[in-house]
Amino acid sequence: MINLYKVYANTLMWSCDLSKRNPNDTTRTTIVVDKKLWKRFLTYIVKKYGTAKKASVEVEAAIKEYLDKYEK
Repeated sequence: MINLYKVYANTLMWSCDLSKRNPNDTTRTTIVVDKKLWKRFLTYIVKKYGTAKKASVEVEAAIKEYLDKYEK
């Protein structure tokens, strides 16, 4: 589950609850994202899926793609 919080005028902070993957793991990660970038990203998601509910799928895919490319 992704929770969005407005932090500053130009940024959003979202918290990702990773406990969905493993019921015994309650790890949380907080990331601060520029508000305009996040809005651009969500616009892309809505155009692709028709809803913003798939944002976590795309974030996970982007992280995986990044690690596959740069992790050695």
